[in-house]
Amino acid sequence: MHRLEILEMLEKGDISVDKAISMLKHPPKPKPLPKGNILIIKVRDEDKKLYIPIPFFLINLVFLLGKLGIKVAVRFANNEDLRKVNDIFKYIDYRDIRKLVNSLRICKSTGLVEVQEGESTVIISVI
Repeated sequence: MHRLEILEMLEKGDISVDKAISMLKHPPKPKPLPKGNILIIKVRDEDKKLYIPIPFFLINLVFLLGKLGIKVAVRFANNEDLRKVNDIFKYIDYRDIRKLVNSLRICKSTGLVEVQEGESTVIISVI
């Protein structure tokens, strides 16, 4: 309940001054937002449709495996591109990816992205 609603209830006489003060000092905790588990990518292009569900736990796992794979590949291959990717991965922490995924999870109630160009549409959402 918002402060304005409490003050309106007080003005109407629905609650006492003591009750209003108590409600303003100790507001109710907001309900937790619904969380999704899957990132959905839908692509529609004229007569073709593509539907890609990506479970969030896979995003975390793929990041960890990718980081480890790049680290191992750099040791065995003398490739400048791999070294550059490894240097970038050094600055990305698993906790950062986990925070990103958790932020995406709370987007369940709203769509993330919808792009339409001509008859082609791409929709990215969380379920």
